[in-house]
Amino acid sequence: MKVLTSCLALFIFLWPAVASSGDIRPPDTPMGGKLVTDPKMLSTLMALHEDSFKKQWQDLQIPVRSHGEATHQVGSHDKRIFHLFGLGGFALVEVFGAALDLVGSWVSQIALMFQGGDDAIWDDPDYCRVDFETWAGHRGTFKTWRRGNTGGQDVTPPPPNHNIAWNNPTTTSPPVMQFWDTHLGYYSIQFTATKEVAWSGIPGTRVCLMEGICNPQYVFYRSGYTIVLNKWQSQGVVAECQYTGDCKGVCKSHIRDQFSQGGMVWGGKCAVPCKEDGGDGLPQTQLPKPKFMVVGDSISHGMEWDFTWRWRLFYWIRNVIGRDPKFVGPLTGTLGPVPERFTRPMPPLFPGEAATEDTSGILGFYHDLVPGEFRIQGQAAEWGQQAAQTKATIEAWVREHKPDYLLVLLGFNDLGWWVSGPDDLVGNMGGLVENARRGQPNITILIDNVVHRTFINGRQDLVDNTNRYNQLLRERMGSWHRWGSPLLYVDVNTNYNCRSHGGCPDAYDGLHPNAMGEYHIAQSFAQALKQHFGFIGDDFPVSPSPEPRIVSTPPNVGTPSFPEGLLTSWNIAKNNRGYIIRTRLQGMTSWWSEGPVSPNSYASWNTWVLTGQTWETQVCTRADGTDGDEPGAFIGRGAPTPSGNLNAVNIDPTTVRLTWSTSASASGYGVYVYTSAWAPHGEGTYVAGTTHSIGFLFPGTWNYRYCVTAFNGNLESSRTAVCIVPPVYPGFRKRDVAVGNGTRVANASAVYYDSRAMMADSTLQILAKQLLIKEASEDATIAVVPEETV
Repeated sequence: MKVLTSCLALFIFLWPAVASSGDIRPPDTPMGGKLVTDPKMLSTLMALHEDSFKKQWQDLQIPVRSHGEATHQVGSHDKRIFHLFGLGGFALVEVFGAALDLVGSWVSQIALMFQGGDDAIWDDPDYCRVDFETWAGHRGTFKTWRRGNTGGQDVTPPPPNHNIAWNNPTTTSPPVMQFWDTHLGYYSIQFTATKEVAWSGIPGTRVCLMEGICNPQYVFYRSGYTIVLNKWQSQGVVAECQYTGDCKGVCKSHIRDQFSQGGMVWGGKCAVPCKEDGGDGLPQTQLPKPKFMVVGDSISHGMEWDFTWRWRLFYWIRNVIGRDPKFVGPLTGTLGPVPERFTRPMPPLFPGEAATEDTSGILGFYHDLVPGEFRIQGQAAEWGQQAAQTKATIEAWVREHKPDYLLVLLGFNDLGWWVSGPDDLVGNMGGLVENARRGQPNITILIDNVVHRTFINGRQDLVDNTNRYNQLLRERMGSWHRWGSPLLYVDVNTNYNCRSHGGCPDAYDGLHPNAMGEYHIAQSFAQALKQHFGFIGDDFPVSPSPEPRIVSTPPNVGTPSFPEGLLTSWNIAKNNRGYIIRTRLQGMTSWWSEGPVSPNSYASWNTWVLTGQTWETQVCTRADGTDGDEPGAFIGRGAPTPSGNLNAVNIDPTTVRLTWSTSASASGYGVYVYTSAWAPHGEGTYVAGTTHSIGFLFPGTWNYRYCVTAFNGNLESSRTAVCIVPPVYPGFRKRDVAVGNGTRVANASAVYYDSRAMMADSTLQILAKQLLIKEASEDATIAVVPEETV
């Protein structure tokens, strides 16, 4: 009997002795092994395979010299390295603190595996053996023999024909197949090379010498350790077996049929350790707990009462896949509402003066159904965040929190706010990847593309730039690839049901995800993790009827009066998406101001009021909206005809109410205000009805021209076809007037131009002066001091 002294490419990794996650074995079959398909078991095995893969890259397997005594060394990783006499190519690395006598026992048991005679070891019945055969570049069969079998004739029925295709070898990892065998236990097979490509995901791989796929790596899972066999490093030599008793390897492979109709057949066989050699069964180890860092903007941060897609993904990994994930990052929670104190009128800041408090990091709650264990999980997503900013902070975040997986969903703010064009954004994303790897060289990075939102008038550039960036990102990510740090493009945009023209049922406001949108974003990342990173189990489930967001009327609405104006406040309504507030002077039939409360809070100030006025205010709670893409457009009707019968009635000296008749083909109307010289006064307003009021028209309503258009989608009638100038308000001096072409005015009177005239009402003069002072102070380099105090 001789101890094999060749250079075997066998590596042994040790595992901690902790509770097993379960041993779900396929039924025993005749020799040949059984492909593992149980999702829970696959998840366990793929986690073990991933761990052995990382150890190879981290150099935690140490090749053993052919001669030397067992020694114990302490290195930078606190590794215990045992050199096994006579078994060059073996390595034992003890990382978890197992006792020396236990490790020595394993060494002794492994040494007994390859004691034999002078025969070719791959045919020696003293060993368990495996046989592999490939053809046509994508088909394969696998056989096994137990110890004591002399010829392998008991392989009945014939082994199944497996699909082992490796698509896009230059940019993807080869597939991994997991098996169970009565005499070998659990093991995996992964082919590593074609004639053109030697996969660099495993150190030291070699290309094939013929067409097709070759050079498998076998991984055998044992109790307390894992054995890795690289076939290409364990190729034996027949002559050496016959004449020296040393085969120089445990495997033999060659072309078995050069002229097969199905393509050239290549195959081989190896001597391998039996299950009872040095330990039985699956390593008694706890599954690795994957750490994730989500890096994103408002789409990933979420607002108060959201589940967030982060929680949806967390739930799938934990409850469906059976892993115990941890989400990490510098932030927690969602974005909460701005407190009432931040809505109060404040004087403008002096140059160089900073705000005393920051409202960007206000912590918001999750939905009530999100459990407490997730509420404390970290993340790195924040409203308004850009890739241009994040590339400078990502290295420190990764270095501190040490995530295994980096999920990046950034870019909309860069394109939407003109921070970066498509090319610059791709460059910033590449910089983000590089800096993340500086923080952790072996990190796995998944980058999504940018999702579309409903169309914004005048922003075709956002649509075009989003499409261009997504294309560039997919094309250029290949050049960022590094085997030690896998990188994957995730197509969230296709799965996220939101289009520039065509509806957006996945968002509550045309961009940010509602419950269904959360499901679809999480599904995109879950599919990527399952297909490429060994998260084996059932597919991510998308609920056909996501949780509804039920809202209520804002409670305790009140509007007390203050010297600064009127403060309307209320108590927070649960599940709100914000609030809409509208105001009008008492006696007006339409609301002159209506819109969302901004910033998102539970209070709103109205400071443009006059002494003696009575104001009416209404507040409603916003819930998940419907698709707002081109609201109210009538398909096929074209541009509408102009409206008629435009009327103007002065409510007070600075407020006018406009009314007009309907246009049959209009979905809405535009109201525009011009000075007497046809210069625009502010932006146009779009309304659905046929009446609209405008206030704060200093120095008086009669100094402006008012025009109304009809629109249908993006088509609009002429902005100068229907216009009107109201009369001078009674009790005020006549001033400049513009000639209009409206159909009727109320209380019309003759007017004349007098550049020296001023409003007779002193309160109106003071209010106008305050407005001018405010506008000037916002643009001035020093504060503007008013001439008089009210």
